[in-house]
Amino acid sequence: MDYYAIVGMVVIAFIALFGFLHSFKKSIEDEKKPMQELNNSIIRLNVNFENMLKNDQIRDNRIRIHGKEIDELDDRLNEVEHEQSNHETRISSLERWREKQ
Repeated sequence: MDYYAIVGMVVIAFIALFGFLHSFKKSIEDEKKPMQELNNSIIRLNVNFENMLKNDQIRDNRIRIHGKEIDELDDRLNEVEHEQSNHETRISSLERWREKQ
């Protein structure tokens, strides 16, 4: 074999080796792609879930505050109804006293 034939075979061997390595690398990257997409989806879901938890805490705090306000208004309404009942009792007793005179 002469020198040029050996150099040609070495060049062809390198080209074949680099072609094989490139195709192997590409197939590995293609196999990684679904996992990367899944990972990105999981990350987005985690971010959305954290936002939902944050919004739930805000909503729970608002509901708790509104519940306290409703309880205060309910207590105030009971006091006003009690006062109204006392006034009605007084008015009816005054009307009866007036009728007797």
